[in-house]
Amino acid sequence: MGSGIMNIYKQMNSIITYIEDNLLSNIKVRDLSKLTGLNELVIKNIFPLLVGCGISEYIRNRRLSICVDDLKSGSKVIDVALKYGYSSSEAFTRAFKKFHGLSPKNVVKDNFSFKLFPKKVFNQDLMSEDIKYNIYYNKKIVLYGVGKRIKFDTKNKDIPKFWKEVKKKYPIFNEVNRYGFLYREDDNSSIYYCLIEKEVEGLIKIELPQSNYISFTTSSLKSIDITNKIIKSYNEYIQSLKFKIRDIPVIEKYYNDYVELLISIK
Repeated sequence: MGSGIMNIYKQMNSIITYIEDNLLSNIKVRDLSKLTGLNELVIKNIFPLLVGCGISEYIRNRRLSICVDDLKSGSKVIDVALKYGYSSSEAFTRAFKKFHGLSPKNVVKDNFSFKLFPKKVFNQDLMSEDIKYNIYYNKKIVLYGVGKRIKFDTKNKDIPKFWKEVKKKYPIFNEVNRYGFLYREDDNSSIYYCLIEKEVEGLIKIELPQSNYISFTTSSLKSIDITNKIIKSYNEYIQSLKFKIRDIPVIEKYYNDYVELLISIK
């Protein structure tokens, strides 16, 4: 790749960093021009080509992505509207409903999915995908299951084998929603737990601390794909939402054709 293209990516990343650091401020293209040394017209033309939308829309989408937590925490709609640059609660409600598909007044309910417009990173593999996620507040998780010590570097082979063993020994694991999580003890030693919500003789009780959770889904049930989704969630999605991670294992909840990943946040 030519140095000119790489330089553009570097300048675009500088713009994104500036936007993230000043997301609640009145960001002007001339400020971005001073930051990068690029002509304002160049910025206005290149940015949409790489991202798929203009700077104003990008800022609006990022604000609509991160304002969910304010609403979930109980802030009034008008206060959130003003914080994120809207002149009225009506204007904010229209924008929020168009973006997320629901009214901000309904955000406190746990059975809705929210849309994430991630912070962009400019490189040759740039992706402009939108992500769906849920947030669960003060969720208490009590599960029953069995654990097995595995090597961390062979987990993607060991975990599927362990699931087969457990489902053969405890047929109920084939009949209900299954849960799993990896508890890492050190660099190469971990315990993987196969779990269900039902108390069954022979299964140990696992009670996780009450926590807020953000959830993402993956359509693949393969261990390697779940691992990659967890890594992507940490590196891109959660950083885009500006949450902090708690030291609680990522919980995998298995459905018939997808997996929900629950990541503890604060």
